[in-house]
Parts: sequence; C-alpha cells; structure tokens
Amino acid sequence: MLISLDSEENRRLANEFDYNSVVVVGVATSSNTPNQTTVYVPDPKIIFHRYTWMSSLIPIKEKSNLIAEITIPKGEAVDLNKITNQVIKNLAGVGAIKDENDVLFSKAWFNKYGYPIYSLNHNEIRRKAMEILSNYGIKSVGRWAKSFFTLVKSFYIQMCLVFTGKG
Repeated sequence: MLISLDSEENRRLANEFDYNSVVVVGVATSSNTPNQTTVYVPDPKIIFHRYTWMSSLIPIKEKSNLIAEITIPKGEAVDLNKITNQVIKNLAGVGAIKDENDVLFSKAWFNKYGYPIYSLNHNEIRRKAMEILSNYGIKSVGRWAKSFFTLVKSFYIQMCLVFTGKG
C-alpha cells in the first residue's frame, strides 16, 4: 500500500519492510472432507508447508476443498501453473487427496507481501507506516491487510458454486 502513495519517502519506507511472498493454491475435490483441519508438512521435498481443509468449516456433502500454502522468498520468480501442478502431485503423495483425478478444479493466488519477517527495525518501520496510513484515513487489519482472506473467500465462493451446480 505504501508503495502507491505519493512520496519518495513513503516508497523508501515500504521497501524497508522484509517479507516472504506466499502462493495459496485452492483445490476442490470429489472426496469427503477428512477429520482434519490444518496439517503442517515439514518435508523439504514437499512444495507446501501446510494445507488446510476449508470444507471442515462448512462441510459440503461428498465433496471437499482445501488450500495449500507455499512460501516464496522475496523476489523469487513464480510460475503459478507449475506450482499448482506440484501441489496437486504432492497432495496425492502425502495422502491428502486420492490422486490427481480426484481434483474438480484448482486455482492459485500470489500474495507478494505474504508473511512479514520481523527484523530488528520492524517495529519502528511498522509504527511509521501505520502513522502514514492513518494520516490518509486508512486502517490496516490483519497480518498486513485483508488480501489473503479475500483470496480464500473468492476460492471458497467459486467452489460452492461448482458443488451446487451453479458454477
């Protein structure tokens, strides 16, 4: 947000924040939701670090959906199709889905400012940023803002439309 504001000083401040990006891959399947919510996967051979069964929140009969999160180092190139294919392959490999044929559809989102990295000067940079935003009448919520949750909500709505035959 600060990058788009009108002063060079604001752009400099925004560039001082350290972060990792995140790719979120939503996957809808034709299988029932398992008795799980969030599963962490500490395996360097697996592309995602965790997956979450979104359908455990609002179960849909005989179908399910999940999101997988992939941390991307700041500035690294991103190929959403390649990442999505690897996520589906890895989900089958860890037994989260039956196989690739179980997938009804998938969608990936890239969030450049996914996870803040709390450096020694993070609090001071954050304080200055919140002050600037406040001066513009902007209120910040969540980790950075609401973009991640907007993406998840968008996927969930699309998945519900497909499951009900309206999408």
